[in-house]
Amino acid sequence: MAAAAEKEAAGDTVIHLEVGQPSTPAPKAALAARMPRFDNDRIGYVAALGSPPARAIARHYRDAYHTDVRPSA
Repeated sequence: MAAAAEKEAAGDTVIHLEVGQPSTPAPKAALAARMPRFDNDRIGYVAALGSPPARAIARHYRDAYHTDVRPSA
């Protein structure tokens, strides 16, 4: 998606076939229960391969326990 954004910024035409971002804010009850580090009311999707912390955790379980944990799940 970052590469697509760069191409669009350069004036290239990009046809988006990926999953979009939610256009509505999170429910108020969910925001009230959220972790304090989140400062806005938008909840987005993580990268298709999983967030960097999730990938690190998956690698740890693979290396330490020989267990396949998908960071995207």
